[in-house]
Amino acid sequence: MSKAFIVSFLTSLFIGIFGPGLNAVESNCSDINYLADRLTIITTTSPIRSNPSTAIIEASMESLFSLKELRSCRKIIVFDGVGPDVKYQRKDIQQVEEDYKRFKENMIALTQDPSKPHFKNTVLLFLEEFSHQAWALQKAMELVDTPYIYSHQHDIVITRPFDAIGIVRTMETNPQVKFVRVCNGESGPNYFDGPVDTYGEGVSFVPLLRTFRFSDSEHFTTVDFYEDMVFPRVKGHGFAESWVMEPNFKEMQQEIIRNHSQWGMFICGKMGEQSCLKHLDGRERNE
Repeated sequence: MSKAFIVSFLTSLFIGIFGPGLNAVESNCSDINYLADRLTIITTTSPIRSNPSTAIIEASMESLFSLKELRSCRKIIVFDGVGPDVKYQRKDIQQVEEDYKRFKENMIALTQDPSKPHFKNTVLLFLEEFSHQAWALQKAMELVDTPYIYSHQHDIVITRPFDAIGIVRTMETNPQVKFVRVCNGESGPNYFDGPVDTYGEGVSFVPLLRTFRFSDSEHFTTVDFYEDMVFPRVKGHGFAESWVMEPNFKEMQQEIIRNHSQWGMFICGKMGEQSCLKHLDGRERNE
């Protein structure tokens, strides 16, 4: 029996048991500054082969600026320290450190350049020691004073618009929705997410699919979600996703299925929708 068949069967079973899904309504919010005091964008960055060039992160930040409702949001870019594993960069450690230092200097200049509006209202947080993604995100969250965050990675670009205001308004209105991931790949049941369904309770201003996998791919949530559900599971360096899901993936997914009301995790989009994102792959690109 194939994995695809099992995933499809489980999805059908969930929908059959739990019903048709959230009550989707129009957002009807025309205020493009609605998120200014509600949402902080956190971008995590670290040494990559293309340093000291800022081309990749500039493309990433420019794509955020393409969504007008995100332009007024405060932004935090957190720079991780240099980690022990730099072999993939094809450089020695001294060159990595020098290129990363120049990259940081170039980033400071970008935030002071009036011709770069996508870096306006941006705080740069430099970590002296290597923290890796999860702990770097935790340190950035100490500077957050808004109810919601958008977790963004330095080599991800938005290729298709999505309703950021509708997502935040849904979380404001519906306590069942605590975490909304931007569509990254075709929406629906797959090997990565496992069963995905349309079940939900309450109002939603955007189409949502319920997921039973935590992923640190681009998402909207709260600092409280991380403090309650994620950071207690992080025991060392690594991605938050790895600490939550990988120690025992099947067991953890079953726990999320049983207690989804506590996790409240959804993907923005309808079944079969294509990705809104593109990965520029900062580990491999050298420009």
